[in-house]
Amino acid sequence: MPAASPPPAALTVAGLSLRFGQRACLQDLAFTCAPGEWLAIVGPNGAGKTTLIRAILGLLTPQADQLSVGAHRLDRLSTVDRARLLAYVPQRLHSLPHFTVEDLVRQGRLPHRTQLYFESAEDRAIVERTLGELHLLPLRHRLVHTLSGGEVQRTLIAAALAQEPRFLLLDEPSSALDPAHAIAVFNLLDALCRQRDVGIVMVSHDINLATRYCDRLLLLVQGKVALDATPAEALPDPAIQRAFGAGLRLLPDPEGQVPYLVPASCRPSGPTAAQAPVVSASEGSPPAAAAPSPTPATHAAPDGAAAPAPPGLRPLAARQLARHTGLAALAALVAFALCPLFGPVDLAPSALFAAADDSMHATIFWQLRVPRVLLALLAGGALAMAGAAFQALLRNPLAAPYTLGVASGASLGALFAIQVGLVIPVLGVSPIAMAAFGGALVSTLLVFALARAFGRGGATEMLLAGITWSMLCSALGLLLQSRAAPTTSHFMVRWLMGGIDVVGYDAVVHTLPFVVSGLLLLLWYAPALNLLAVDEHLAQTRGVSLQAARFAVFAGASLATGAVVAQVGPIAFVGLLVPHAMRPLVGHDNRSLIPVSFFAGAAFLAVADTAARTLTAPNELPVGVLTALIGAPFLIALLIRQRPRA
Repeated sequence: MPAASPPPAALTVAGLSLRFGQRACLQDLAFTCAPGEWLAIVGPNGAGKTTLIRAILGLLTPQADQLSVGAHRLDRLSTVDRARLLAYVPQRLHSLPHFTVEDLVRQGRLPHRTQLYFESAEDRAIVERTLGELHLLPLRHRLVHTLSGGEVQRTLIAAALAQEPRFLLLDEPSSALDPAHAIAVFNLLDALCRQRDVGIVMVSHDINLATRYCDRLLLLVQGKVALDATPAEALPDPAIQRAFGAGLRLLPDPEGQVPYLVPASCRPSGPTAAQAPVVSASEGSPPAAAAPSPTPATHAAPDGAAAPAPPGLRPLAARQLARHTGLAALAALVAFALCPLFGPVDLAPSALFAAADDSMHATIFWQLRVPRVLLALLAGGALAMAGAAFQALLRNPLAAPYTLGVASGASLGALFAIQVGLVIPVLGVSPIAMAAFGGALVSTLLVFALARAFGRGGATEMLLAGITWSMLCSALGLLLQSRAAPTTSHFMVRWLMGGIDVVGYDAVVHTLPFVVSGLLLLLWYAPALNLLAVDEHLAQTRGVSLQAARFAVFAGASLATGAVVAQVGPIAFVGLLVPHAMRPLVGHDNRSLIPVSFFAGAAFLAVADTAARTLTAPNELPVGVLTALIGAPFLIALLIRQRPRA
């Protein structure tokens, strides 16, 4: 008799194999999971359970005759289309982000988002409903890193359900839960998924807990399916005992449910044990069928989350973003209006517009101070937004444009141009600026290629590649200085201090396209950056193309930084200080943090440059020195203020 065909929307796996080097991790696996069905994958350590989950999700690239959901071949789907079918709950996050519970659940809507930058009313309603179903409304405004392990796990489950998948893939969902909360969470999950007709594929080491909720048990041994049966059929099967080294005994449940597996050395005591003697798995008779799981109504909400829901969901809305960005833009506008009025020469505002074009005051104002302030605004904004993007991309609060070697590469290019004596402008562009931008461009491509060569090009590899390249550029820069003439060496040192000293608007015109392009690119990828700041695997299962997102963010931030450093030299601390100063005010959502950091960084550097050319007049203090003198103690104070308190 031919085998019955799977349901139209079933998750079908056939002929799935995966090798790492000479080792076969998965070998010709085949099984199906129907909508509303709960499939538990168990097995000893190293059996390939988590590898199987990642292969289905597309985090690994296996060989498979068929890997599909209904008529959809998963290997032919885009990351977004796959994310609409499959949702993933990892065992743990790589880092606990400074997002709220509500923020993390809202990120589950990314594959279904119909609006470019903000959530729709439908998205907000789904997030609200999911928070209520998982008893998370009282915790919605709590930061994730302040939650208990069980609360974090429920938040991840809620984010996956907000994704509205056809199948939910769980990797050890009970590992962070104590027994009471594990039962409560599993009751909720069981009721919600059966109500929504969502299939569950779960990896678990807790066989007893899995068999009380799952419809089928899949035993995986050395990358092969050793058993595929119902819990009542599977537990007495000798394959279970062989898989775990014949070290298990079967303890029948006096209530008639699925029996318990216990270590062979465990001798139960008490009246229950007297009524139900321990038998080996190979000797016991098949137990009774599993009774239905208790309904969620019979259990209290996990972690005491029974408080009534606070009214209203607080999404990132246009009004909120406009308010934050508008205030920062107003600060930049005030800086642009006032900073040109200050300097060694006092200028009367009324005389600037009445004076002839060739008057001294008009020349100082329109040809020296205004372009200088404009370039300071562009430079400060570019460095600040690049710092915010790099910190999210690398999940590292110390990341900055200098961390990834972009500024160091630009500096090396400029020092080389100074050493060989390139002074003749080309198309109105300084050769030093062209060499610096070329160094930044080469650094961007080289660091990204090195990260791919080190491994899979993730955050750790990019950070290592950037630090390595930055140290090499610094060493080569010192070598060039040691070989230079005294006057040339002095000019190199002065350039490395950073300074905004321009005449006319050529530098502004040449820098503006790169900064604006970088800003637009980072804003486009801001929702993806939010997910990358949480977990790369989670981001990929929510529809983010990792390589495209990494390269776009890295290229956008790097080219804007390179264009700025080419004109003003390396200016420290702006990219590190400004994003940290803005997060307590606007939060960690990059959709608001990046534009606010841009305008705040612009205002900060414009004011700092004005102070640098005014405080020690007629001498001028390099603005890079001043930003370091201001930024270091301010950042220390800010970090001390934000430290966790008992």
